[in-house]
Amino acid sequence: MSGCCVFQGGMERWGDMQSDIQPMVSIVILHFHDIKDTLWCLKSCMEMEYENFQVVVVCNGTPGSDFDVLNNTAYTHAPCFVVQNEKNLGYAGGMNTGIVESFKNTDVEYVLVLNNDAVLEKSAVSEMVQSAGSAEVDMVAPRLVGLKYPHHTESMGMQLNRGWFPFLRKSQDEHIFCPSGGAALYSRTILEKLYTIDGYYFDPDFFCYNEDVDLGWRARRAGFGVCTAVNAIVYHEWSGSTSVGSSFSVYHSMRNVWWVLVKNMGKGDVWRFGLWIALIWAIFALRYTFSSRIGAFWRAQIDGIKGFSLAISKRKGLYPNMSAERSPRLIPRYLMRPGGND
Repeated sequence: MSGCCVFQGGMERWGDMQSDIQPMVSIVILHFHDIKDTLWCLKSCMEMEYENFQVVVVCNGTPGSDFDVLNNTAYTHAPCFVVQNEKNLGYAGGMNTGIVESFKNTDVEYVLVLNNDAVLEKSAVSEMVQSAGSAEVDMVAPRLVGLKYPHHTESMGMQLNRGWFPFLRKSQDEHIFCPSGGAALYSRTILEKLYTIDGYYFDPDFFCYNEDVDLGWRARRAGFGVCTAVNAIVYHEWSGSTSVGSSFSVYHSMRNVWWVLVKNMGKGDVWRFGLWIALIWAIFALRYTFSSRIGAFWRAQIDGIKGFSLAISKRKGLYPNMSAERSPRLIPRYLMRPGGND
């Protein structure tokens, strides 16, 4: 934990919150931008009905003034630990810091990773933990809905299309592959197992985008299951304001997809499904070549290919046949509707 400092508050109720019924959940919130968003997210955590939890807020290279505000906020319903990373480690590195801090408490059984622009419905964590126990799985995806437009489902986890490309899953009719990093519940068992195999939780080289798919794929290869908690509602202020996305998001998401595939696909799958992979890549190349994000897209292709050797060196564990986990569709239904993924 070098390069970070920790503040903790709200410990006066620690003894009251030990429960023989509720598993201990550590909520990790990654703070990077708007302090108001983070405080609102924290408020929703403190007001939820679930009782046996703690909160870890990771200030990811943010100004010291943000750290001070979070330190001076009164947390009366649960222990809250505020961790300061000296520089921005991205989503992957920032969440890793929070998970390490979480596991200092040996009672923690689940980790809920949460974007700071997310707001929990009061029953969300209860629904996710109940779903994990009922389905006997170690990954749970809640239903993320628009903060301003709650009738709009942003995602219920992630899906892989016919060309092994990750897309948001917006319908229960679509096959779930893993949770989305905007809000995802992982068991301690799964995270510690992946750390034993790979030496990390989220791959820090990804920085941000598709690190959730990489972790989920590694977990699926290791034999862990996933489910959706349909009634676990998380409100989220979606950052993708346009169908094309920012240059930053296009670059990191498209670069990292290369690394996800190289790290996780079985060798036989590359040959059997290579044409589908080539087809989906051709579609994206066509899409971005005629957009303002052409530079970001092609830089992502170059840097993604440059990183193949490092990605190959990270191939560890089992490589079972995962073809049944793909969607039969090449393009998800929601992208075929007017408005795309807006």
